[in-house]
Amino acid sequence: MKKLSFLLLALVLFGALCVSAASAENLDSYFKAKFNKSPAFYTGPGTEYLRAGNGKAQYGAPGEARVYGYEGSWLLLGYQTGAGNYRIGYFQKKYVSNMTLISGKYNLRRMNFDYTGATITAACDITDDPVLKFEPFARLQAGTACTYLASYDGRWAYIEVTVNSQKARGFVPSAYVSTGYSGDPYTPYDPYTPYQPYSGVWAGLKMKLSTRSGPGTRFDEPGTYFINNWQGASVRVLGRDWDSSNDIWWVLVDFSENGVRYRAWTGLKRVNVDINSLPDVYSIGEGTVSATDTRRGPGSDYARGPRISSWKDVVAYGRENGYVEVEWYDANYDRIYRAWVPESSAQITFH
Repeated sequence: MKKLSFLLLALVLFGALCVSAASAENLDSYFKAKFNKSPAFYTGPGTEYLRAGNGKAQYGAPGEARVYGYEGSWLLLGYQTGAGNYRIGYFQKKYVSNMTLISGKYNLRRMNFDYTGATITAACDITDDPVLKFEPFARLQAGTACTYLASYDGRWAYIEVTVNSQKARGFVPSAYVSTGYSGDPYTPYDPYTPYQPYSGVWAGLKMKLSTRSGPGTRFDEPGTYFINNWQGASVRVLGRDWDSSNDIWWVLVDFSENGVRYRAWTGLKRVNVDINSLPDVYSIGEGTVSATDTRRGPGSDYARGPRISSWKDVVAYGRENGYVEVEWYDANYDRIYRAWVPESSAQITFH
C-alpha cells in the first residue's frame, strides 16, 4: 500500500490542529517489555475489530514492545515488524504472564480515552504505524464519522472508525479531525464507572482458601487459610476479575482468621458464590508511593504486607478508610504485588 505523501506530512507538521492538545490521554507514556508468545494482533480491543496486517498480523516473540496500558482484557502496545513497519494495536492481556520487563517503570495502567464524537474534515489515510513507514490500511473520506480517543506525538489523532463494516482503530493527522461534529458518530461502550468501595456478599467455602494478592498466579501469595475448618468458614466476596491465561474467574474476598483480617484474591472454585452477582474490579488511578509499610487490607487491623523499601510507580485499585490499594512490579523477583498503603504515602492521580 502507498505511503502517506510528503504533502500530507507537511500538513501534519505545519497545519492548524483541529483537535485540542488538552486530551485526557496520550500515547507518549509506556514501558518496554518482551513477551514469549506470538498472539494475533488487532487494531482494537477485541476480535470484532479489524485485525492488523490485512488480517494476518501477530506480535513476533521475543521482539521488544512498548506497553502503553490496557483496556478491559486487552493490552495496547506497539512493536516493530520484520518488514520494518511499526504497529500499534492490541492483544489479550493474559500475555502479561509471559512478559519480561526491559526498561522503564512497570506501570500497567488503564487507558483513559476521551471517547469524543468527531468527524474527518478532508480525505486522508488511516494507519496503525505512526512511527516508521506510515503505511495506511484504509482511506477515509471527508465527513466520515469517528470517535476521537487520544493524541500521539503531538501530530496524530488516535481514532475509532468503521472500515468496510468493521470497527477499527488507527492514526490520522490531527489536522484532519474535528471534534465539532454535530452528527451521531459511533461511540463505543465504555464499561468503566466511578469507583465506589465494594459492599460484597457473604459466601461459604468449598475448600481451603489459597490466596494471591491479585487476580493471577504471578502475584505474591499472602497464604492459605481455613486449612482444617473451611466447612464452617465464610468470607465476604467483593468483586471479580477474569484470568484469560487460565480461563478462570478470580474473586476478591475479605475475611478474618485467628483474629487477623485479610483481603486477597482466590479462584472461584474455592468459594460458593454466584459470579454474576459480583462487580468487576478495575484500576482507579496511577502514581507513585514512597517507602512505607503495607497492609493486606484498608486498615491497621489487617495483616501486614510486604514493605515498600523505595519509591515505586504504582497502579491504584482501591481507596478506603484513609488507605489506597496499589499494585507494583518487582523485577528482582519477577513478581507483581498488591497491598494497601496509607494515602499520605501515595501520590495518585485518580480517574
